[in-house]
Amino acid sequence: MAAPTVVFISGVRQGIGRSLLERYLLLPNHIVIGTVRNPDTNSNLQALPTATGSRSLLVSIENANPDDYATALATITSEGINHIDVLIANARGSPPLKSIDDVPPEHLASAYAVNTSSALLYFQTFKPLLQAAAQPKWVSVSTAASSLALMGEIGTYVAPAYGASKAALNWLTLRVFGDKNPHTSTGGRHAYGGTFERLQSRLALDLRVDDSRSALRARTVLVKYI
Repeated sequence: MAAPTVVFISGVRQGIGRSLLERYLLLPNHIVIGTVRNPDTNSNLQALPTATGSRSLLVSIENANPDDYATALATITSEGINHIDVLIANARGSPPLKSIDDVPPEHLASAYAVNTSSALLYFQTFKPLLQAAAQPKWVSVSTAASSLALMGEIGTYVAPAYGASKAALNWLTLRVFGDKNPHTSTGGRHAYGGTFERLQSRLALDLRVDDSRSALRARTVLVKYI
């Protein structure tokens, strides 16, 4: 039997993350790793329908706790998993809407911890498993709120902490995949922009479910083949 396709998704308790978990489990011969704060309180995710040869593995990661990442890696490798084919950095933290005059620094710090630093930690921690895959893919789930050009058009200035942290995520997504030219130096392709259709086509998934479609319309997906 062929080696399973291993997919890692951060933040699978609800929303886009859960929908991705559900869809990947319906593909045969897949191991889908999902992060939650407490796997013991998410037994419903363990009971999701699966295709032949597919299973899920929930690991505990609190995105703001750097120690959790190494622990999760140890858990994954102890299960005999030696590569990751697709890593989707999906976890999202959105502080209350505030004007730039009123946003407290702690809102910015918390948004960066979840939306920016966590993605970097996922990359740094799981890079060896990505490199062990034949054609690894990295996906950053961002947002239109990260766009400087669209700030006035769609009014994202009301979310300074969220928008700034996702803009930083976009920068990191490009930076970690190449030193001089992120578009070519890794020998892969880079795509960003469209949301629902782009994610669906790049990952070969059917995401026609209400909560995913409405949420994905408001987000940007950065896909990097490494």
